[in-house]
Amino acid sequence: MDGNVADLARYLGDRFGSTITVACVSSYFVSAVIQLVSGTISQLVSKSYSRLSPADKDRWNSGVNRSVMGFALACHGMCAWLDGVPNGDIAYGENDFLVHTAATALGFFLFEIRDSLNMYLAHNLKEDILLWHHCMGVALYFSTLYTRSYLFLANIALIQEFTAVFTHIGWLLAKSRLDCHWAWTVNQYILIVTWIVCRNCNDVLIWRHILETIIFPPRSFLSGPILVMLLVFCGGLVLMCVLNPYWLLRKFVQIRARNIRCSRRHNAAHHSTHLTGAGAPASPGDPARAAAAIEQAAPSPAADPPLPAVPAAAAAASVNAAGDPLRRRVVSESASS
Repeated sequence: MDGNVADLARYLGDRFGSTITVACVSSYFVSAVIQLVSGTISQLVSKSYSRLSPADKDRWNSGVNRSVMGFALACHGMCAWLDGVPNGDIAYGENDFLVHTAATALGFFLFEIRDSLNMYLAHNLKEDILLWHHCMGVALYFSTLYTRSYLFLANIALIQEFTAVFTHIGWLLAKSRLDCHWAWTVNQYILIVTWIVCRNCNDVLIWRHILETIIFPPRSFLSGPILVMLLVFCGGLVLMCVLNPYWLLRKFVQIRARNIRCSRRHNAAHHSTHLTGAGAPASPGDPARAAAAIEQAAPSPAADPPLPAVPAAAAAASVNAAGDPLRRRVVSESASS
């Protein structure tokens, strides 16, 4: 096994250059370290993390890694966009910054594939769309590094990873039982704005560069390797027309589902307040308190109905009469008189 890893590293070093291989491998292991540190710190400082299932703990740590690495890569993509197309060639324009950013992105997406497979094998959780998205990322960055083509377009596509931060914050708030809090609402609307700007507008930016370099001379987009060109073209279509609109729609669906859920919690808490008749109302954000108040106020269905009250003298007389025939006669004569 060690020999195979060494052979693979040697091949990558010969083909891509040692610095690019180091950037890719380092990105992979940095992602692993971020997940490990996230799990350790969260276990120590977060009560919500301790209550999670093993699958949600893995999701928690994966989201932290995706947020940190995604933000860093998005910043690199923004710098690449501000620097412009190297040498005015959209197909073969390159510089060291673009190459190393693409290598870092390759390592990150390789780790994301490993993470999705781990979720399936360890917890039987399928993330098909996310897995295909990351496979497309690996194919894109590997092919652009292998052929040293379309690196500018591959780099500015990383701007879309800005949304990973707010996506995970929303998930953390929901798992911390704060999905009915105003912070969750604010985060979701910031996420939607960020999504439109950094993803949908970024799709338009990428396609502006593609169409300009197809329509106008020297038509440099068409001069690159055919397979990589088709991958960039088709991948851009899938992102713009399928994945990004679908994920954006899901954000609105999540907000609507959350509003319905929180409204039901509020109604349950309000109902429990009327049942208790006194005391502070249960918090609309705490369904456990509302349910406890309702259960406390409602009579137990298993409880026996109360027996009618019996005067003490009559009870004593009946007991005494039942035990002695002579006394039974005395009691009956006393009752008739």
